Amino acid sequence: MTPKKLGTKKSEFFFAICKEKFNYLVTEFNFSPFSARKDGSLYEIVFRNNTTAVIVNWERSENWIYIELYRLVSGKLITDPTNISTQTNLNGYYLDDLLSIRHPSFPPIKHPVSDKGIVDAITSYSTMLHRYAADVLNGDFTIFNELERIVKNRIVSNK
Repeated sequence: MTPKKLGTKKSEFFFAICKEKFNYLVTEFNFSPFSARKDGSLYEIVFRNNTTAVIVNWERSENWIYIELYRLVSGKLITDPTNISTQTNLNGYYLDDLLSIRHPSFPPIKHPVSDKGIVDAITSYSTMLHRYAADVLNGDFTIFNELERIVKNRIVSNK
């Protein structure tokens, strides 16, 4: 059951939807209950187990929802710097990049403009994460080698 819109508090609405749609991380993959934060126009919810962190982000100023998958380093979440180069050691990648390998016909998620759009985007990402990234959720980061090549090739091609 999808939570109803919680008044005008978009952050509460976003967090409630994420908690519901990503609950399988807790029940199936031994992730701890989420932590959530709001930083200006960025809403972020973090799920983590002993090896992996999943961060669900909503950048409201750009109306962009995206998922990041992180390999924990000695049990700690070390996020990647904003500005990266081909020499940067990366610990995290976008789910969209993983889907470009494992489900290349998956259409990009549209930027949500309504409450229903937010629910639809989160539901789609939740389904795709469960279906195509179970290995990462269980601590197998073999795909990260290929994801690193994609990200670093994108850096080179954008110069």
